[in-house]
Amino acid sequence: MRRAAVRVTLTGTHQRPLLGIPPTERRVSLVLHEFHQLVDGRIAVTRHTEDWLGYFFSIGAFPENRDKN
Repeated sequence: MRRAAVRVTLTGTHQRPLLGIPPTERRVSLVLHEFHQLVDGRIAVTRHTEDWLGYFFSIGAFPENRDKN
């Protein structure tokens, strides 16, 4: 079994509402990772992740943690 990994960074500007969050005009990025298992030269299994938590932090959807004990 062979394996392959892919990392992609999508970048842009938050210009439209997203899940009820109004546009912020901030530059944003969304990081994706995919891990593939190959059998006979073809993808047999894919695991895909997206860093939406990082995206929402970058548009200010969560308050900053000011209490850093």
